[in-house]
Amino acid sequence: MKKLHFITLFIALIALGFTSCKDEDSEPSNAFTFDGETFSLQSGYIYDYGDGGGFIHLQSGTYSDETGYSANTTNYLGLQFYGSSADAFLEPGTYILGAEVGKEFSLSSIITNIAVSPDNAFNWSSSTSHELAPQTGGRVIISKSGTTYTIDIRIEYGEGKVMTGFFRGTLAPRILAV
Repeated sequence: MKKLHFITLFIALIALGFTSCKDEDSEPSNAFTFDGETFSLQSGYIYDYGDGGGFIHLQSGTYSDETGYSANTTNYLGLQFYGSSADAFLEPGTYILGAEVGKEFSLSSIITNIAVSPDNAFNWSSSTSHELAPQTGGRVIISKSGTTYTIDIRIEYGEGKVMTGFFRGTLAPRILAV
């Protein structure tokens, strides 16, 4: 009888171990990955064109008008979006790369290792601009809760390569300089 209780306890502990160690429950970190490298993302900015389209950029480091950039280098991911109407910029849903109707997006740029000087100027000579070409497919899924956006990115490019990204946070509004 004692042996039966021990076996039941042992099986229960093993079952508990398997159910408590799921990686699926953990949220991805704010980052984007391509060509085997991962780059962190800390902040996001939004530029609304006012015609149903606009631009977001996600970057490592943060920027403040008062203090400038928080890091000596930054990495940058830029995406352009068009909604289904003039009022629909960045509404929650799935955006398809190059869609001709409805919600669409395009990757505008990925730039890594941009040096930021003490006066907050970018040193572009130290940076690397990446072209993910040809882009063969992709989607961006956007959800929003209050002022917090969740952005899940997947872009297929080249011969079987994939760029993925995830960002959860607020997108600070910026005005386009003309």
